[in-house]
Formats: sequence, structure tokens, C-alpha cells
Amino acid sequence: MKHANISKDLAKLQKLLTKTQQTQENSPSLIKKVKRLYHKLFRYFSTDKVKKLALGSAAALLLQGNVYAQTFSSSVQLDPYGLNASKALNNRPEFVDIDNDGDKDIIYYNRGNGKLQYIPNTSTGNAASYGALQTNPFNFATNLISNQGGRGGYSAFADLDNDGDFDFIYYAYDGNGYGYGKVGDFMYYENKGTATSPNFNTLATDPFNLADVPNNTIDNMDLVDLDGDGDFDILVHTYNGVNYALDYYYYENTGTISAPSFTTPVLNPFSLPSSNNFQFLDIDKDGDLDFFYTTNSTTFKYIPNTGTSTVPNFSSTAQSSPFGLSIQAGNVYFAFGEIYKNGKLDFFQESSTNKVYVQLNTTQYTSTEKIQNQNLDINIYPTPSHDLVNIKLGKQDDYTLEVFNLQGQQLKTENIQQATQHQLNLSELASGQYLLRISNADTYTTKQLIKQ
Repeated sequence: MKHANISKDLAKLQKLLTKTQQTQENSPSLIKKVKRLYHKLFRYFSTDKVKKLALGSAAALLLQGNVYAQTFSSSVQLDPYGLNASKALNNRPEFVDIDNDGDKDIIYYNRGNGKLQYIPNTSTGNAASYGALQTNPFNFATNLISNQGGRGGYSAFADLDNDGDFDFIYYAYDGNGYGYGKVGDFMYYENKGTATSPNFNTLATDPFNLADVPNNTIDNMDLVDLDGDGDFDILVHTYNGVNYALDYYYYENTGTISAPSFTTPVLNPFSLPSSNNFQFLDIDKDGDLDFFYTTNSTTFKYIPNTGTSTVPNFSSTAQSSPFGLSIQAGNVYFAFGEIYKNGKLDFFQESSTNKVYVQLNTTQYTSTEKIQNQNLDINIYPTPSHDLVNIKLGKQDDYTLEVFNLQGQQLKTENIQQATQHQLNLSELASGQYLLRISNADTYTTKQLIKQ
């Protein structure tokens, strides 16, 4: 019976792709159908096998690039980089190139002591290593939550003002301690330094029209572009102090990429299941964000996005222990991050007993394939722009820059050598929206351009 269902799914997929080739239709509903079938077939075939059986030339258009089945080492390493109890995380770590040297550092807000903890990446060549723990670097306040008198919540780093460096936002509870229904404030530190020398000495409370959710304690958050409009939105997980419900609230950014403004929070518009910890990322490199989460102390789950980058859909059945990943100890904080400079996202978790576990991403790509990597540290500013656009490329390398209109027609291309930044001239283009594809020998990413 299983083989009969697979044959039917393949036939449906081939029929849909034939339709797109004949009619050039590229509607969100059609993309959603194709991607749902594709992820379903993922369970039975390798990526290359599915391509050979069904996808053909239309896949690149519909799936916005290759989709890759990720593989991870079956060997779970216990603290391979010396990040154990002496560097107790006590929060979800973030892998961020905070000093713009081309590799991902570990940085996080310690909820227990209200301090920012920073572990620089000191890797050289193919060897991964991390330096000594630093507390409250880059001119952060001595205690980030001292002016609130309460305990800190979750945090995130992102370039919220689109000036080419990382800013910091976190949530602090009012009053003494943590509990159901205890509200607080969003706290924002704008980076007043540079991409290579950060300076976080200016604090703002509840910026960008951010508002609390009444009677709800925010216990987790993520800054992601969930509607594909080029700016950061915020999704938070909450505890309700009245009915003790667990849920999500979505703050849509209706401002711009350089001047955020967030709407009144909306209750769980994506129908996401409740979680202890969660993270959005494009794990399969298909151009949209997927959802990973833990439901209790031992269960790790994944929901692929079967919608689009602008209209996400997380209605698929959740997959437990996806890609061979599993929780090693109770009450973990988990994160995906690039430990080596290879464009691959490794799996990192830290338990409540301060034990660190790592599973390396072992996905193999052919020498002719470029990996789509939406997590590259590439920033474009200002947006919107006029004639000139500044591009911060993250690491020194040779790049190809290609500008397309929304119909997929290439309008401009430039090759640059051993660059870390570049200024792109758009004076010959009319006002409107464009797509910028940035690629090097191994990876590529696509960014939105708006010319006024």
C-alpha cells in the first residue's frame, strides 16, 4: 500500500510541475502544493532521487533553489569545545559573528545572573575552538536587568536598524522574580559602535511601539522575517497568568528594515504547537523558514514550512527526532549554528546541569552545487535606497552579484574579488522592488532590494 501511495504522490508532483512549465504559473497556492508533496516524498527518497524522478527544471523556480535533506552525525559529542559548567549558558545560545571576523561566536543573555556572556570563536583552518568566557563585553551595563528589579527573559541579536551591525533586544520581567502572568518590558541596546567593534552603551525601553501581552509572561522569543518582506518580525511564547495557557503572540513589523514599528501582538496566527524552546531556520535551504521546538524535557520536533517565504504554513504533522537529532538531557536550550566555516548548521544543546552536547552537520553536497544559505552574515543598507546600495559581505571572498526583477529577468551582474564590502550602483534601474542574488564558490543567498 505504501508503494502505491508513493506512486500517486509522484504522479501528482509530475502533473503539477508539467502545469507550471506549460502555463508559467507560479502562484503561492501552487508552490504550496508542490512543496507539500516534495516534503512528503522526502521520507522515502534521497534529495537527488526525488529530483530525478519528478522535479526537473521547474524545481529551481518553484522551490526557490535546491532543497537538501540534512544529515547529522550519529555520534553525539559531549562538550567537544570546553563549553561546560565553567561557561554555564542558562539560556539559548546564539551563533553570531558579533566582531565581523568571518566566523560565528557564541553569545547569550544569562537569565540567572542578568549578564551578557560572550565566547569568541578562535577557530583557525578546519579546527574549531573557542576562547575564554567574557562577561558584559562591548560596554554592556554591569547588570542588564538591575533597573527593572526582576529576572531576565529571552534575548536576540539582529540588525534592527539596518546599519550593518548587530543590535540586541531582550525581555525583562517587572518586580522580583518570575511567575505566571508577570509582565515586564522589552529592552533594546542599539549598537553605537561598528560591525567590528561593537558598543552597546545606550538602553531604550519598549522601543518601536512594542507592547506587553496583558496577563502573559514572555518566556521565549525569536526575531525572524516571517512574512518575507525584508524586515524582522517578533514571535514570542507566553504563559497566561489567568488560565495558565501556553501560546504564541506575533508582532508584525509594519515599519521598514531600518525603522521598525511593531503592531499590536496577534495570538498565534500560524497555529504553532506549544513549546518549551523553539527556533526558526531554513534547515532544508529552500528559501523559507522551518520550525523546530521541544515539547517537554525529552522530545524534539520539526515542522517543515510547506507554504512560502511570504505566507508560511506549519500545518504538516510534526516529525519527532528529525534528521537523527534528539534531546540528550532534560530541560535543554538548543540552537543550530555554524561551528565550522562551511555553510552547514550544526546542532547544539545545553542541559539544565550545564552539560553541552553537539551533533555535527554531515550533509554532503556535490562539487557543482551551491548551497542556499539564508543565514549568511550579509547586510544591505540603506533599504529602501536611491541609487547606491551598501553591501556588507561578512567574510573576504570572491562574489558574484546579480540583480533580478520580480519576474526573474536578470538586469545587472557584477563580479568582485576578495571583498568584504561593496557599493552597488542602481542608477540605471527604475524605482521598484528587485532581488539581489549574492554568491561565492560554494553558497548563495537572495536579498530584497527596494529602490525609491
